[in-house]
Amino acid sequence: MKKVFITGASGFIGKNLINRLLETEVEIYALVMKNEIERIPKNNHLIPVIGNLNDVEEIEHQIKDVKFDVIFHLAWEGVSTSYKNEFHIQMKNINYALNIMQIARRYRCKKVIITGSVSEYAYCKKISSDQMPIPSDFYSATKASVHIYCDFFARLYKDVSLNWTVISSIYGPGREDDNILSYTIKALLYHQDTQYTKLEQMWDYVYIDDVISALLLIARKGIAGKMYQIGSGQARMLKEYIIMVKQSIDSEAILGIGKIPYKTERIDNSIVDIRELQKDTGYCPAVTFETGIEKTIAYFRKRSV
Repeated sequence: MKKVFITGASGFIGKNLINRLLETEVEIYALVMKNEIERIPKNNHLIPVIGNLNDVEEIEHQIKDVKFDVIFHLAWEGVSTSYKNEFHIQMKNINYALNIMQIARRYRCKKVIITGSVSEYAYCKKISSDQMPIPSDFYSATKASVHIYCDFFARLYKDVSLNWTVISSIYGPGREDDNILSYTIKALLYHQDTQYTKLEQMWDYVYIDDVISALLLIARKGIAGKMYQIGSGQARMLKEYIIMVKQSIDSEAILGIGKIPYKTERIDNSIVDIRELQKDTGYCPAVTFETGIEKTIAYFRKRSV
């Protein structure tokens, strides 16, 4: 890879992907909003593209006639839990993704990698390319829709390929949204009460460094048109992870497990099969949850001082 284009460059995955690529000689074009430019590093190999995916003409004006080797489409509007069922927000993402596919075609980029979510298959017994998604909210339903639209685009035009990635739950230093791990860590550090469901879901947590390794391996070795599942390859009951966080911070703390009911009668799961990714690219998760959660807790401890 010599030149890449990244959307969602100021987000959690985007920033970590940029930092890894800056260790190489790859030239990075990073799409960011004007008010987000300070969130990405200043570097001669990093070229900010100011704008959003509503305005393709402005993006093309800035990238001129660059030929990208890979486009990483990481941007998504409405990621927060508060917006996951706001369908009018989620639906915008379909147009954004198709705009990226068109940019790929016009600028002779052969490969587009888009980050999906395991929640597309929340109520499925298995995840595979021929499995009908059973999403858990409008967010994951729109993810599944984007996959269908972009896959059809790639099959229709044939001069750009798509690798859709289904990623399990990502964690690590720097992720501070309202996910259950950061909620638990911050609550325990500040001696606050916690409330959870029974946490019986089977879950795969993958450390951010392993996600970045997987995306770069797919960029270099991924087979055109394939969907890849990214995770640690190990699933445990969600309750086990939360207890491990408690043991690392305050073993005497009382967790409010079971204090709130499930939102629906069916509980969702986050389980991925990484064997296809391993076979095609050599991917091997390097960070255990025990190691990764200690690094994550250390990050939050430092911020709480």
